[in-house]
Amino acid sequence: MVLGPPRVNPGHLSVSRTFGDIKAKFTKYGGREGVVIAKPEISQFTIQPYYHDFIMLGCDGIFDRMTNERVLDIMWNTINIKKRNETLQKSLFPGSIHRLSASITDAVIREAAVKQSLDNLTVVVLSFKNLETFYHDRTKPDGYVKVAN
Repeated sequence: MVLGPPRVNPGHLSVSRTFGDIKAKFTKYGGREGVVIAKPEISQFTIQPYYHDFIMLGCDGIFDRMTNERVLDIMWNTINIKKRNETLQKSLFPGSIHRLSASITDAVIREAAVKQSLDNLTVVVLSFKNLETFYHDRTKPDGYVKVAN
């Protein structure tokens, strides 16, 4: 039975910390060649002003316990709940996009902690104008429909 994040043997470090681990890489130190590589997976795209709402960056502790789809569900549920609550309160001063981003970040970290992630939990949310526009437009229905399980 494995407790915690997957570990690379030899070396026993989690994958993200093993890139420089000589004991895991070189056979003369008991390692295996090719077991760990430091070649990152990179995606590049142009942010479209009326298409992209935010970018979320999360460390492996977040994704040890949750799928991409689950993280998106948490994020959009948080956005929709905040939007509905402010609409019900008929607030003259709706919350800022900064506070909304903080709430989204907090919700994702809390869920990972509840799911007992045993690694560090770091989340950064970069919110774009499109999210702010959606959030303050009370005529638009909830955003993002939950992905079927």
